[in-house]
Amino acid sequence: MILRAHTDEATGVAFSPDGKYLVTCSHDGTVRLWDVASGKEVRRFTGHTGPTFGAAFSPDGKYILTASFDYTARLWLTDIADTIQAVCAVLTRDLTPDERIQFGISDQDPTCPTQ
Repeated sequence: MILRAHTDEATGVAFSPDGKYLVTCSHDGTVRLWDVASGKEVRRFTGHTGPTFGAAFSPDGKYILTASFDYTARLWLTDIADTIQAVCAVLTRDLTPDERIQFGISDQDPTCPTQ
């Protein structure tokens, strides 16, 4: 199986503890989560401002840690539902179009419940 989505060389890969997912990082600055069975991209993690070179799952698979040449490491929730719940817990508004792109939400339905 060949996974194609990065626009620059892939620099690191890691399997989730249960073997269902694969995370890749690239000099294009993105980190991508793949479903191993289907070969489809599940999520794209953006936020680093430089090439990414390392990624690893936590032992329980709930988090992904990424490293970048922008001198940062970022900790991401693997599951999009967990990510949305965490973001909505601190927002008093719905997500902006740019935030929807950042978190990989393609629909325009309200994401965070209104207070």
